[in-house]
Amino acid sequence: MKKYSKLLLTLVLAGGIVGCVTTTQVNIPEPTAQQVRGAAPLMEKISIADRATFESTTFEYMSDNLSLSYHKFPIGDFLLGHLVAAMPKNVSITSIQLQKFSGKCIADGYFVAQTVCEVSLAVMVEAEGSKNIIVARVNESPGPWVSSFGTNYAKMSTDGEGEKIMVQVGFVLRSLATEFANEYKGR
Repeated sequence: MKKYSKLLLTLVLAGGIVGCVTTTQVNIPEPTAQQVRGAAPLMEKISIADRATFESTTFEYMSDNLSLSYHKFPIGDFLLGHLVAAMPKNVSITSIQLQKFSGKCIADGYFVAQTVCEVSLAVMVEAEGSKNIIVARVNESPGPWVSSFGTNYAKMSTDGEGEKIMVQVGFVLRSLATEFANEYKGR
């Protein structure tokens, strides 16, 4: 009987530990170009066909560093807003089309993990009578990793975690857009 009680105790403890490390669903708000300062008036000039090239663009953010699973969410309009807002003000864009995009943030470390994001894109820009394919890439650490375990462990709540993730993604996309604009100016 003693042998079974130890086994039962072990199973109960193991179940409790597994239950404590289960991630919860984080609601990540879908960002838009209107959230990017200075983008709204410029977005009106972008054609529907050009916007469509950004439409299916998604970003990946590591949800937990135990199972290595990711949140995947749309950012196409938000990305386009950052790119047009970063372009030099004297440039009149005729067409801007996304050719390729990759964006992923991971947790670097376990106990005090930092977010590390690697983002790259290739965009065809037609402006001032010429067409160029602009390639930009950034590798940034926008701050502490936002875990799907929640920061309020007492309540096991993830309230506000989605917004924190979007702040970090916005920071990385601003850096990418600045790099994109610098590459464009260098042409």
